[in-house]
Amino acid sequence: MTQAEIIAKNKAILYKYMPEGAVEDIFDYLYNNKIHFKIVNDRKTKLGDYRWPQHNIRYHQITINGGLNPYAFLFVLLHEIAHHATYLNHQTSVYPHGPEWQAQYRILLRSHLGLGLFPTDVEQAIARYCSSLPLKTTAEQEVMNLLWRYDSDYDSSSQTLLRDLPIGSQFQTADGHTFRSIEKRRTRYKCLSLDDNRLYLVHGDAKVTPIS
Repeated sequence: MTQAEIIAKNKAILYKYMPEGAVEDIFDYLYNNKIHFKIVNDRKTKLGDYRWPQHNIRYHQITINGGLNPYAFLFVLLHEIAHHATYLNHQTSVYPHGPEWQAQYRILLRSHLGLGLFPTDVEQAIARYCSSLPLKTTAEQEVMNLLWRYDSDYDSSSQTLLRDLPIGSQFQTADGHTFRSIEKRRTRYKCLSLDDNRLYLVHGDAKVTPIS
């Protein structure tokens, strides 16, 4: 397979997961920066992940959950690209979600507004999120709440986000496992599995079904 064929194949994969108007620029960034990009099975603990070269791994890597809808996929991918851009400028001398990363993320988000890549309500929420530094967690939650509504299986009557439930609530995840939340840890929640009595970290944006 020629290099041109490999590029075309990888672009075709991106077209399946994200708004088509963003594919060319996103692909060019990943390709030009030699980032290993992986679309993975949905994880309970994270929506996306960025890792810089370390130990025996010499490349930058970004992974994104494949079950995200196209708008959420792009939103999360820009989050991880902002981590990469921040690393290029500061390496490990700054906090992961500190002001340097926030400035990069705001620039990236703003550059993808006004292009018809997001639904109007989501775009307006992203604009509000980008309106100030530091970025406000409440504004980010508003964006995620709207993004979730564009899932093909969205059902407002039976599902909610874990972070919207009080600590101590019992809930069931999409894969059928049951938990009780114990405490919040930044973007994730420490939860006790009612199936095996073990502790897990579950992302606050996980869609769950409350259990009475």
